[in-house]
Amino acid sequence: MRNKAICLAAFLMLSFNSHLYASAVPSAKWSAEWAHKSTVYSVTVKGDRVYTSGDDGTVRAIDTKTGAEKWVFRGHEDGTQIAAVAATSDLVFTAGHDQTIRVIDAETGEEAWVFGGIPDDFQDDVLEDGVAYSFSDQDVHANDITGSERGWVFDGHDAEVTGVTVKQDTVYSIDKNDNIYAIDIKSGDGSKHESHTDGILRDIAVIDDTVYSACRETVRAIDASSGTAVRTGDDAWVYEPETGRIRSVAAQGDTVYVGSTDNTLRAIDAETGAEQWVFEEHFGAVRDITVEGDTVYSASSDETVRAVDANTAEEKWKYAGYGASIRAVETNNGTAYIGGSNGEIQAIDAKTGEYLWGYAEHAEYTESGVTWITDIAVTDDALFAAGDDDGWIWALTGDWEWVFEGHTDRVRGVAVEGDTVYSASADNTLRAIDVYTGLQKWVFEGHDRSRSGVWAVAVEGNTVYSGGDDDTVRAIDAETGEEQWVFEGHTDSVRGVAVEGSTVYSGGDDDTVRAIDAETGEEQWVFDGHERRVYGVAVEGDTVYSASVAPSLGPDKNVRAIDAETGEEQWVFEGHDSRVYDVAVEGDTVYSASWDGTVRAIDAETGDQERVFDGHDSREWVFDGHDSRGMRHVVVEGDIVYSAGDDDTVRAIDVYTGLQRWVFEGHDDDVSSVAVEGDTVYSASADGTVRAIDAETGILKIVPRISF
Repeated sequence: MRNKAICLAAFLMLSFNSHLYASAVPSAKWSAEWAHKSTVYSVTVKGDRVYTSGDDGTVRAIDTKTGAEKWVFRGHEDGTQIAAVAATSDLVFTAGHDQTIRVIDAETGEEAWVFGGIPDDFQDDVLEDGVAYSFSDQDVHANDITGSERGWVFDGHDAEVTGVTVKQDTVYSIDKNDNIYAIDIKSGDGSKHESHTDGILRDIAVIDDTVYSACRETVRAIDASSGTAVRTGDDAWVYEPETGRIRSVAAQGDTVYVGSTDNTLRAIDAETGAEQWVFEEHFGAVRDITVEGDTVYSASSDETVRAVDANTAEEKWKYAGYGASIRAVETNNGTAYIGGSNGEIQAIDAKTGEYLWGYAEHAEYTESGVTWITDIAVTDDALFAAGDDDGWIWALTGDWEWVFEGHTDRVRGVAVEGDTVYSASADNTLRAIDVYTGLQKWVFEGHDRSRSGVWAVAVEGNTVYSGGDDDTVRAIDAETGEEQWVFEGHTDSVRGVAVEGSTVYSGGDDDTVRAIDAETGEEQWVFDGHERRVYGVAVEGDTVYSASVAPSLGPDKNVRAIDAETGEEQWVFEGHDSRVYDVAVEGDTVYSASWDGTVRAIDAETGDQERVFDGHDSREWVFDGHDSRGMRHVVVEGDIVYSAGDDDTVRAIDVYTGLQRWVFEGHDDDVSSVAVEGDTVYSASADGTVRAIDAETGILKIVPRISF
């Protein structure tokens, strides 16, 4: 096995652009690569063991915590593909393409019994312990060659016998009609052997003391203790659908569910084998099924998963967001997990069918890259996935920190709306990041790459607006990352962008604030009242607020209020001692962030500095908790002001008192920007990361393992 860095840091190095949307996602715990020589067909988990099977003819037991192999079972015939594996606490059941079901001791890996275990090498004459077993016409003969009179003749076949073999205490014979008879080696009494003789075994399921095995044309019930066929009256329990080939089987309570190539899902009485209902809404073969509670979940090559009422066969929901043939579905505590031919594992809300998250990081660690997911098993602690081509088993588990490291240079701006964070970087890209997972949705590279990057980002509805060193403001589709228009009215770098309604407001190094039509990209007005660069822009109602970054000894270290309709100046605030990098507004108060290390609260109507400072005698609201290197960005949500500073911190400040509630020190370099959505603060830093911080506690957000 290659020495892979399957660690949290590697998991979070996201450089691929994939179809990812929402909610909690697991991290990689271990990877048992090449445990099988090639494709792993099946994976199931019970207790502290993961059991796998593959087309190398082996069944393997793997420790759930370490990925270490416990035992290997090679009892199926050489070259046999083992299509499915199921397990109880004591036994492991396997279905092989040698048409046998085998049960293995879960602790030792030793075989306990075989159902339908008839070797292919039937011989003309078999000598076993002094008795010769042979056949002629429709009879099987036991001829004692030692004189101890152990001979007999079995005449139960109704067609010409073509071969015999001996296994343990039974003689097996086969005829031209493909009937197999089992004959007692001592008495010569025989009966038709109950086994799968109708094609390749596909799947296996277990209810208590019964194993249900699915072949291409039948489902059979087998006693889990003895390996003998379950009988209903004089006949063996056998289900034979009228059309299609069986691909999957699941069982719960008193019902067995069968998926077929005729695009159906069928419910069968577990006691009698009688069909109860048929679900016919799929348009492709039903590849896998699972059942939990009162719902059956079916995965199909029509690229959908469907939730079907287990009692009525009514469809509850359909999920069609996978975009490829789905080969595996598994559920646990309200979440359905799917995998298939695009190599991605996705999680779906089992009640609503809504997409939760997608995971494809395992492709980064396999030789072939993206590879099919052939099976999934889930417990309360982990998700285990089996893969095609490279023969790997992947374990996903453990909570992890929400950190996005997809940028290759410092991150300067961040904005958030709905389920997406948008980040602007010196690497000349704008990236869309899932708010729940920290995984990248898309990357926009439309800004001029000869310049030094993207400075600002804002979002409104279905459009993202970015400002860059190429002197442009660009409108980008929030869902697809496709450019809609470009504004080229600035004559220097665009440092700040804000949007309200149908207008985008931008500030730049050309000392101007500009109003741009959000739909067309056409300029509406220009404000040139600043004497130096405009870095921060905010808008509330009919007023735009701008911040200037003049040097400490230079003019215009100011915040200005501008009429949003006309571009006329309303007031100027000159209370800062150094560059003002950003402004935010909430209600009737403007908050400004400055290089002098302070956040100041300003009356939005008058431009006067407001009162209360940290319990001191001053009646002015001034927060100076950041160190002297200064403040970069500020945003306000409810009764909290969140500030980003060059001291590598994010701080939460009470809007009424100016007192610090918490400080986040998780970044390794200057924090350039913050944005807030719900209970989360998103911070952008010169360390190249975007981080999600709990808005109440200031602690880095931990993404739960699998939304359990």
